[in-house]
Amino acid sequence: MRILHTSDWHLGATLKDHPRDFEHARFLAWLTQRLLEGKFDAIVIAGDIFDNANPPSRALTLWYGWLAEVIRLLPDLQLVVIGGNHDSAARLDAPAELLRALRIHTVGGLGRLEDGQPDIGPTLVPLRNAAGEVRVVLGAVPFLGACSTFDVQRVYERVVEAMRAEAPPTAALMLTGHLYAAGAKGAQRSKDSEREMVGGVEATSVNVFPEDVAYTALGHLHLPQQPAENVWYAGSPIPMSFSEQDYAHRVLQIDIEAVEGGRARAFTTSIPIPRSVEMQTWPSRTAAMSVAEAALRIAALPQGEPGEDGWPLVQIRLAAGATAVDKRALDERAVSKRLRLLHVDIERSVTQSDDATPRARLEDVSPQIVFEDAWRQAHPDEPDVPPDVAAAFAEAVAAYTQVQA
Repeated sequence: MRILHTSDWHLGATLKDHPRDFEHARFLAWLTQRLLEGKFDAIVIAGDIFDNANPPSRALTLWYGWLAEVIRLLPDLQLVVIGGNHDSAARLDAPAELLRALRIHTVGGLGRLEDGQPDIGPTLVPLRNAAGEVRVVLGAVPFLGACSTFDVQRVYERVVEAMRAEAPPTAALMLTGHLYAAGAKGAQRSKDSEREMVGGVEATSVNVFPEDVAYTALGHLHLPQQPAENVWYAGSPIPMSFSEQDYAHRVLQIDIEAVEGGRARAFTTSIPIPRSVEMQTWPSRTAAMSVAEAALRIAALPQGEPGEDGWPLVQIRLAAGATAVDKRALDERAVSKRLRLLHVDIERSVTQSDDATPRARLEDVSPQIVFEDAWRQAHPDEPDVPPDVAAAFAEAVAAYTQVQA
């Protein structure tokens, strides 16, 4: 049989307050076509369906619309969905009984039995081939929250024990998880979009995944990688931040093949996902440019009406010494150009003399620009003012102006 592994969709996500719905919709259309052409028997989605626990309606529309389309086009496809650290376990589990009738098995989180032990019953999912034979028994373990290392290990031990007891002698064993596996390429994690987790799931030993498990499908890290034998991260389907723009994104195809006298084995193929929107960092992610250079590069872009979903997402890294006034000027220059997002990041690592960059006079600068510049200095790791803070400041300015009048 053939299974597809994907994870970390983050439906409802934004990039610098700009929705990513267009890219997600294009990915879902591509994924549906891939499932049709590849003759898959099942798909496993290893957590972080949504970007947060209370996703916007547009994210729910994408999710349920895609499920309905897949059920219509692929009535025999089996779907397994686990909760991630960004998801609400309760939200995923609420329609579980209804979805199970449609061959969609969701495990948002693990409940507790009367003795206080985790209820692993919902994690056991038999996957069948086209002939109706159980070829895989899947332990669909979701994000385990702030568990201790011992608790994480014990959950997997109990799930694997139950899988071994339930699986036919020739069926493959398969696990899921949403965690940070020790040994994964942590240095290449995206601090912009991979939320830190606490407890054992933040540094889980790959030893919790036994050798007789043919494949472990993990979520949480956005960089596709294989931290151990038969253990894989599929990664996110689109770059969730500019720090993720330099590597290819993918899904994984898992072919389960029989082994004489033993359990079936898994053979993995990486399938690259076409990028629907180009992401660019000027001049590069490791260099910076002057305001004049940035202005010239923007001027060289072709004209176009703003708002086209397929146009490039652009980030500019300005050399230290640039100000909020420079940022605002570049924003204005880009309004009529063929780009969908212009994010200007001012480098802070280079020290320049006071007279290196001419400064605007305070009386020529609006309170909004002064506030944005002050915010950037106070919050270098969060240079864009949050919408609620910006709204509160605008309200305060308006009230002050009214009093002065």
